[in-house]
Amino acid sequence: MAKFKFKLPKKLTRKQERAIDSRKPIFLTGVPGSGKTVVATMRLKNSKNGILFTYGKLLSKAIETQVNDSSKRVTNIHGWYYDIIKEYMDESLTEQTLEHITTQLKSRNIAFQEIIIDEGQDIITVAYKLLTSLSDRISVGADDAQKISYNECSTEDEILSIISDVKKIELDENFRNSYNIFNFARQFVPHNPRANDENMLEKLQKESGEIPIVYTINGRKEAMKVTKKIINANPTDNIGILCKNITVVNEYAQTLENDFEISVYHYQLKVPQKLNNILVTTVFSAKGMEFDIVIIPDFSNMKDKDREIYFVASTRAKTELYLLCENNDLPFIVKQFDSKSYEIKKLKD
Repeated sequence: MAKFKFKLPKKLTRKQERAIDSRKPIFLTGVPGSGKTVVATMRLKNSKNGILFTYGKLLSKAIETQVNDSSKRVTNIHGWYYDIIKEYMDESLTEQTLEHITTQLKSRNIAFQEIIIDEGQDIITVAYKLLTSLSDRISVGADDAQKISYNECSTEDEILSIISDVKKIELDENFRNSYNIFNFARQFVPHNPRANDENMLEKLQKESGEIPIVYTINGRKEAMKVTKKIINANPTDNIGILCKNITVVNEYAQTLENDFEISVYHYQLKVPQKLNNILVTTVFSAKGMEFDIVIIPDFSNMKDKDREIYFVASTRAKTELYLLCENNDLPFIVKQFDSKSYEIKKLKD
C-alpha cells in the first residue's frame, strides 16, 4: 500500500510570498486550501529559533516531514503544554494561573524568536496571552468558518485583540478544492462572506472537477462496501475517511484493516510514525490536512450545529468527495442545497 503524500507547492502566489517574507509577524486569513499551512511551514523554515504550533497532531506530523527537523520545532500545542506543565490546556488555564505558569516557563529559559500558530481559531484565547510572554513575534493563521472545536476556540477578533501588532494578510484563492467540491461545501456556511466570495468562486470555476456524490444506502454494511469500492478504484491516492466521533473511526478501522494497510488516529491513540495513504480519523483530527479523496461516513445524522464540521470535512478533498447516508435519506440541511451541486447514488450504481 502507498504512503501518505504531503507536498508543498513549487510555485507560490505574490500574497503567499509576502506573508512568508514579512519581517513583521503576520495575521493570516483565508478559505480552506488558500495556503495558510504552506505559509506557516515556510516561515518556520526561515526562522532560526521559531516554533510552529498546530491544533492537530496529524497536521504536526505531516508538516514535520516537510521541515525535516528533529528538534521538535513543529508540535501540537496541547502536547507541548502538557509535556512542560504536566497539566492539560483547557478552560482551567485562567487569568489567575497565567502569572505562575509564565514565571515557571521563563525560569526554564523557554522563549522563541517567533511563534507561528496554524489553525489558530481552535486554540483558547487565554493561551495567546500565555504565548505573548514567550515571544514578541506571534504569527497566526486562522479562519472563523473553520472553527469546529466545541470548547477551545477563539474568534479572529479575539486573537487580534491580544496580538494586535501584526501585518494582516488575506489569501483569497483556493488551491485545493475543485469548484464543484467547494461549491457544495460552502452551502454548509451560507452566511460566511469569505467562503462565499464571488471572486474566489469565479477563479475556481476554471477547473470544475467531479461533482460530490451522496450515497443513500442501507446501513453500515453497505457503507463499508461503498468505501472498499472507492479505495479499490484509487489504490495510490491519499484517501481520508473522516468520521464525526471515535466510535465510527473504530468501526471503520476494524473492518478495513482486514483488506487494506491503513493508518488510524483519534485523540485516544498515538500518531502513527508513518502514515499510509488510507487514513481513518475524526474530522477534528484532520484539521489542516488535505486528501485526494474524502469519504464522510454517517452523514445521515448531521445536525444544524454541525455545519462548520462538515464544511471543514468536505474541504479536505482535492478531487473527489463522497458522503454516506446510511439510513437511505439525506439530512434535512442538504435538502436545502442546490440539487445540481451534488449527485445521489445507490450502492447498485
